[in-house]
Amino acid sequence: MNFLELCQKVSTEAGITTTGPTSVVAQTGILSKVVSWVRQADIDIQLERSDWFFLWKTTQANLVANKSEYMPVDLAAGDINVVHLALIDSKAAQVLQWTDYVELYRKTGKQADVADRPSAVARSPNGKFYFYPVPLLPCKIQIDYSTVPVHLTSNMDVPKVPERFHYAIVQKALMYYAEHEEDINRYNQARLNYLDWLNVMGRDTKPRLRFLNE
Repeated sequence: MNFLELCQKVSTEAGITTTGPTSVVAQTGILSKVVSWVRQADIDIQLERSDWFFLWKTTQANLVANKSEYMPVDLAAGDINVVHLALIDSKAAQVLQWTDYVELYRKTGKQADVADRPSAVARSPNGKFYFYPVPLLPCKIQIDYSTVPVHLTSNMDVPKVPERFHYAIVQKALMYYAEHEEDINRYNQARLNYLDWLNVMGRDTKPRLRFLNE
């Protein structure tokens, strides 16, 4: 289902109208709220886990000699959210939290250390990536990562959530509707349905296993 079809499904299942909105733009009243609830429900599901396979991407880029600091766009990963795996010249690199990177390298003055290739990478709060040690030679990096959530905006937009799980979006949106109507029974039923869909998604959309050749 696309964005408009999801809004129509929520509207009809909630009993608001028999057809739902004709567009996701320029709506007023309760139909405007339906559009907002569906948009938010889709974002909620994207944020439920950082390892949904449908959010994973792989990028490859070149690191240059004597440089340790990169912006995401320099690594062809402008939509990066969470790094799951980094390979530098086909060797696994340690992905560090920023606080660990600071504690291990910056506070000890090791950030100036150099080597043929880095062995660790961390992302700073301002979004930049830092590699340690500083590479003496150019090298290649491959990053497996999850992307930032994407908002639905136009009628034909299709969620990143696979179509077979679109009813999870519907049920989450119905939870928002029930909360708005202060209908606790409808809310509890929609919540149970939503959790059932999440459980199915958790079984069927786990990341694929990778085996590294050291």
